[in-house]
Amino acid sequence: MRWAFVAATFWRGVSCASLSTAEASDVKARLAEAAQESWQLGTREQTLLETDATVYSVFSDQSLPPSSTVPDNMTDALAPVLSMAKERIDKCCSVIGQQVTCRLL
Repeated sequence: MRWAFVAATFWRGVSCASLSTAEASDVKARLAEAAQESWQLGTREQTLLETDATVYSVFSDQSLPPSSTVPDNMTDALAPVLSMAKERIDKCCSVIGQQVTCRLL
């Protein structure tokens, strides 16, 4: 049932702009609770980018690649996404000397 709410939120004709702040927060909270598989985590990260850091979304009109420096006003918005990426890297990669080994999750 959780995914039905998330899917309905992003269904054609329904935009995040039509959600209240509380509803958008609920969607983010449900994604945080339910996302376990790598594709789900990626979906969650992209959702956070689309709603909180739109210039870094794949749907942004900004040129690619984005700037290598994060503007001060984007630091808080990107923190959860960068934290999730770091957590996954820490789980699947090990460093021995200068050798980095990663396994797919």
